[in-house]
Amino acid sequence: MFRTCGRVVVLMVAASVGVLSQARQSAIDEARVLYYAAAYEQALLTLDRVEVTKPSDAANVELFRGASLLALGRSNEAERAFERLVTLKPELLPEQLDLTPWITSRFAAVRARVLAEMERPHTEHPPKPETEVQVPSQVDAQPEFYTLADRSVSRPVPIREHVPEPPVIKGADSSGTITILVDIAIDGSVERVIVEGTIDPRIDALFRQAATTWLYRPATLNGHPVKFRKALKVEIRP
Repeated sequence: MFRTCGRVVVLMVAASVGVLSQARQSAIDEARVLYYAAAYEQALLTLDRVEVTKPSDAANVELFRGASLLALGRSNEAERAFERLVTLKPELLPEQLDLTPWITSRFAAVRARVLAEMERPHTEHPPKPETEVQVPSQVDAQPEFYTLADRSVSRPVPIREHVPEPPVIKGADSSGTITILVDIAIDGSVERVIVEGTIDPRIDALFRQAATTWLYRPATLNGHPVKFRKALKVEIRP
């Protein structure tokens, strides 16, 4: 699903994720957007081509690999990904994740088990592992925002979502792709805008400013409004 405005093509990542970002967006960022758009298989394929150059990259890969695998029902593979994540970044807390409560709770359980195993003394007869892992109570709290991964949440409906026509900047390449992530508050206003990728700083700022004025009928869960993160891909063509 897309709409055009002059040279601008807006892809609703929520519904169309087949042609995500080009050279200016890293594979990890692309996988994250695909995950939030509930395109879990595409996210996994994207993560497979990430060239890991530092530990933080490896941790992000395992985080979104595990989340995507869980969303697909591949629990055993997801658990192994979370085990690798905990080994790479043991200080990462469940409440620091921008993921759904269900996935966060699964990560918390794996983290508790892996950390316990890491701290256990290595003896010939190690103590019998506990059959049940206590999950921190924080993971039962409402997340910072919901996404398309939360299928029980109704999506926000745009009331005002105008994408401006960008100016032609003389002597500059004003074509390219960015992804706009908007965090929609419970009153339907936009409380935070994240622009991933870049075209030109002036054009990026134009889209960022426009997104702050958007308005929605908020997402709901069990009839109550909740915060929601929506992703849109904006492509400017020559």
